[in-house]
Order: sequence, then C-alpha cells, then structure tokens
Amino acid sequence: MSNYLNVMIDLETLGKKPGSKILSIGACTFGSSEINNRKQFYRTIHREQAGLVEDIATVEWWSKQDIKAQQELFNNPSNIPIGIALTQFYTWLRDLEETNTDKTLRVWGNAASFDLKILEAAYMIVSWCSAPWSYKNEMCFRTLKNLFPTDFPANPNPHNALSDAIYQAEIAEAIFDTLYQSSLDKLEAE
Repeated sequence: MSNYLNVMIDLETLGKKPGSKILSIGACTFGSSEINNRKQFYRTIHREQAGLVEDIATVEWWSKQDIKAQQELFNNPSNIPIGIALTQFYTWLRDLEETNTDKTLRVWGNAASFDLKILEAAYMIVSWCSAPWSYKNEMCFRTLKNLFPTDFPANPNPHNALSDAIYQAEIAEAIFDTLYQSSLDKLEAE
C-alpha cells in the first residue's frame, strides 16, 4: 500500500445510475501511514443540478431516512452548486497528488460501479471534463469487504458521505493490516 495514495470516496445521491444528482461528496485518504493524518473532503450540494436526474424510488427512500441525515442534505445552508463541488474535489485530489508525487492515486468506492461511475458522469455532464483519476486505478471496497467477511460494527453516522468514507477506510485498513500480519506470520513459519 505504500506505493499508493488511497482515497475512499462516498456519495449520497438521488439515484443509483450514472447521471444521478449528487447530494454530497465525502472522501478521505487511508492506509497505515494515514491513520493519524487522514486528509478529508466533504461538501453538501444544492439539489438543483441541471443535466443530472432524480430517481423517484430513491427520493422516496430518502424521505424514510433519519431526519438528521435529511436535514444535512436537503436543508443545509452550506450546500453549494454541483459545479463548484466538483471543481473543489478535483483540486483537492490534485493537491494530494502534488504532495505525494512518489505515489499512484487509487480511488475506492462502495462499489466502484456506483460512487465512482456516478461521479465520473457528473464530471462529464456538468464540467465537461474527465474525472481526476485513471480508470486503471479504480478500486471496489465492496469486493474487498466481501472477500473478508467479518462482523464489523455499524457506522454510527450512516448516510453522511464523509462518515461513510471514513468508516469504509477504517474497515479497509483493518483488512489490509490483517493480510499484512498473515503474510508476516506465514514468512516466519517457513
């Protein structure tokens, strides 16, 4: 993991497909050297997003979620336009890369086909540019977690993109630490 700059990304959206409206973007760095120095990004976004769409079933699902999560996303005076959020996230990722030139950026989503694809589509539709990462470095947290099934404690603050990203990063770190220790144990046994 030391050759990589790992970033866990989580979105809260109004749909499940590329082209859906994004309500918030949360992201954090992770890896063994990041535990005490985790870089974080979080923005909540206005619901009005030209070119992006809402899914009725997802909007109904949101109406049944915790009121605190709903207020954070739908009635937050800090909400910003989607174009500004995408630009700020692009800049945040580029700044991370500039301060970690010896590492390759890897982005993680839960799953890569959800968070990352919806974010990529938003960049193309709203900003008319590509997402700030290579498709070769897209990683799937859901796959990692399912390969190592464990009863992890529940996220105490679900449906908050930053909280979800940090929670997922902590689980990924625990899995990688277990794999690393297992490898060391195997080498010592030989």
